[in-house]
Amino acid sequence: MRQMKSKIFPSLALALGLMAQNGQAADIVSGPPTGTPLAPVNSYALHGPHKGREFDAAKSLGQGPGALLFIHELSRNIIPVLRGLDDLTSEYSVLGFHSHTLLLHDDRTSAENRLKAINGSLKLAHPIILSLDGLEGPGDYALNRRAALTIVLAKGGPILLAEGGRFQIQGRVKNPGKVTFGLSAANRDRSIRGEFSASRQVESNFDIEIPVAEFQPFPRGDAVSAAGLEVSSWFCFTTEPSLTITHVELLAP
Repeated sequence: MRQMKSKIFPSLALALGLMAQNGQAADIVSGPPTGTPLAPVNSYALHGPHKGREFDAAKSLGQGPGALLFIHELSRNIIPVLRGLDDLTSEYSVLGFHSHTLLLHDDRTSAENRLKAINGSLKLAHPIILSLDGLEGPGDYALNRRAALTIVLAKGGPILLAEGGRFQIQGRVKNPGKVTFGLSAANRDRSIRGEFSASRQVESNFDIEIPVAEFQPFPRGDAVSAAGLEVSSWFCFTTEPSLTITHVELLAP
């Protein structure tokens, strides 16, 4: 069987899932803790195979690897992320990978009208669906509204952070500035877990590599190093509102 390598969703602008919009470079974490079972995600589809039905988006992922991408704030900057996940899902569906992209909202009627136009414009193979859990999203998912996006990874083989490994991150920014990249990770039995971050100055179209060893733990975690842990989510934040991440890949030592 062809493997998905050690990539964190190539060209997905992943988890990075997060792009902070409030202009504050604080510790931002969004999504459930590592190892948390997927709780129900009440959803409604206007297009696609579930068209006209309410359903549990988490349950529909099945037993294989999958992803739930929550849109907190819909803007032009996140479109590469949406297309990246859509392409990834099409490419790896034969291996059992499934995903759903969900729009969070506080007015269903308005959101449905907006989504009709968005899906008609983007023409994704896997159209965006509506979350029915309000603007905050499903309560068990601990979503952070300060993030533009949150991606939750489910099942599949673990992404192990090896000593000597490094992340390749590509993207673009209108003005030079500092970007902080972060991840949540834990050991196999989830007895040790934490969040880690590393920062870089970037400008224009950038292509950088950050060694796993440079990711430093947040104070509240109990892990002192990311090496040897399994990644559950990625995020990033910056004071530069035009940041777009287009590719994240974990390179072997």
